[in-house]
Amino acid sequence: MEIGLLGPLLVSFEGRQVQLTAAKQRTLLALLVLHAGQLVLTDSIVDELWGEAPCLSAAATVRTYIFQIRKVIGRLLNGSRSDPQEILRAAPGGYVLKTPGTVSDADRYEKSVAAGREALASGDYAAAGLRFEKALGLWRGSALMDVRTGSRLQAAAQRLEDSRLIVLEHRVDADLRLGRHRELLGELAGLCVDHPLHEGLHAQYMLALHRSDRRSDALAVYRRLRTAMIERLGLEPAARVQSLQQEILRTAVPADVPELTALLHAQSRTIGELTSRIAEIESRLGMELPRTRLASVPARQESGDRHAR
Repeated sequence: MEIGLLGPLLVSFEGRQVQLTAAKQRTLLALLVLHAGQLVLTDSIVDELWGEAPCLSAAATVRTYIFQIRKVIGRLLNGSRSDPQEILRAAPGGYVLKTPGTVSDADRYEKSVAAGREALASGDYAAAGLRFEKALGLWRGSALMDVRTGSRLQAAAQRLEDSRLIVLEHRVDADLRLGRHRELLGELAGLCVDHPLHEGLHAQYMLALHRSDRRSDALAVYRRLRTAMIERLGLEPAARVQSLQQEILRTAVPADVPELTALLHAQSRTIGELTSRIAEIESRLGMELPRTRLASVPARQESGDRHAR
């Protein structure tokens, strides 16, 4: 059985899906899935479902919800040997959702993230990027987006959303280390619009622009971030973002683009050769050629060659 939490709540088995329509049953199932394999106390369930004002029959109502969730699981697993009461067990003081045979997309997400971090730490940026991309691909929307959340689920959803953004930063970092700065520009532009106060994403966008030889655009991104932070938070960007801005100001050409340096050297040699050739032609003609436009030099040089012959 698979349960989806990274978006709308989904419950499926071998391609078949069922829907829990009652709001509190959906909340209860999400709480059990997030604590799969652990005892969830009835008091915690009551607090999540009713907050500080539970009804007098709250504990009995929870038992009814557990019974109804088991019925849904039973219909879904119809024909298999799994027993719904073994999957969702009553235990002293509460209930346990047994993990064997039950998988959530949140569990798969956490495992992919852990593998990505391990690859990133070892310097295998290509593998890290793939693992992080796989983890991010499991998301179908906001965490628990159609579940009514109490304090526990709200905290869990926020933790997942924060993790999602961090993993996105890690994936972008892996791509930047692989030299994919130009490919990231469009994605980072959209992310900075969606997260106008996120310093990490803005710093990555600045770096990608700088490495793409778009220094003025990189500095404009910093100015927008700084303006937004001062207006909304009364804060300056973090020291590391300011240091990046200063580095961009100091460096006209990114240090990690040796091909651009080679191109400049080649152009310098070409200009030097042209200058030498023009001087030779002037000596043979006994006159100085006009130097109004660089583009006109080749044509005049060809004319001078014919006169010289």
